[in-house]
Amino acid sequence: MILEKKLMNDLNYFLPNEKIAQNPIEPRDNAKLLVVDRKKLSFEDCIVRDLPNFLNEGDLIILNNTKVIKARLYAITDTSAKVEMLLIKKLDNKTGLFMTKPGKRLKKGKEIIINSKKMGIVRDIDLQGRRIIELYDEIDKVIEEFGMIPIPPYVKKFSKDFNEKYQTKFANVPGSVAAPTAGLHFTESLLESLREKGVLIKFITLHVGPGTFKSISNEGEVLLEPEWVDISQDVCDSIKKAKGNNKILVVGTTTMRTVESTNLEPYSGYIDTVILPGYNFKVPDMFMTNFHLPMTSLLALTMAFGGIELIKKAYKYAIENDYRFYSFGDAMLIL
Repeated sequence: MILEKKLMNDLNYFLPNEKIAQNPIEPRDNAKLLVVDRKKLSFEDCIVRDLPNFLNEGDLIILNNTKVIKARLYAITDTSAKVEMLLIKKLDNKTGLFMTKPGKRLKKGKEIIINSKKMGIVRDIDLQGRRIIELYDEIDKVIEEFGMIPIPPYVKKFSKDFNEKYQTKFANVPGSVAAPTAGLHFTESLLESLREKGVLIKFITLHVGPGTFKSISNEGEVLLEPEWVDISQDVCDSIKKAKGNNKILVVGTTTMRTVESTNLEPYSGYIDTVILPGYNFKVPDMFMTNFHLPMTSLLALTMAFGGIELIKKAYKYAIENDYRFYSFGDAMLIL
């Protein structure tokens, strides 16, 4: 898929480095929430804890319950060269597809060593330069013992508490290499407040891959690598029941892509859906999302729901009013 130059220009904006959040707000639901009203073309400054004010009894919230795995490994080769490995997906219990850097140090046949122990061997290299590595033990066991939570590259300093803070409170299906960040804002008390108001909360699963955050190329090419999703009959039935009578709030771009990809039928498998301006949404009345990097499919999806010009103005407003951007940053609620 190749984007038009005008849309590429719309997806580009300048963000000062100091606006990139390096740590999450505590408590999580104290993050800022920019409420964007599509009918009034207005902005309102709130906090995430105010979310119940925008929902009523019988309304439905859909969240992504994926759990970030310790997908980043640091190793050396059999010639003592340092390498970094990011597990993209398991091919079987012991073999995985990895992004590596520097890749030139991991040629076919090279063994990798972690903590002075030989842990695996490079079996092949795909057309994108990613390594197919067979570990000598089960992948799940290796990453649990030696892996780290793969925080985004714009977060400059890793902290041990990110193992907890870079997970949603409802994460319970392991498989992601990145958090569904809009969901990070939800605390147990906020979820309880919503339930007490009679709001129904349902969960889908999308295991976030590195392709979700990949920038659109200079030529305008958008390519999302397939990501595994699961949406149940219960969730599909809840959406159908709420549609037309109550409001449906979709939280996060990963959740949005899931509910818009499956025709409201239960499905477990892979999707590679790209949502661009002009798309006709079938499920949501409201959308909650973080502030995204320029030139990404995530920002394109947000503009598809909120409108290009309104979202451009919202981002300008957020920058001018000290909102925090990206994974650990603040959120936007589009009505």
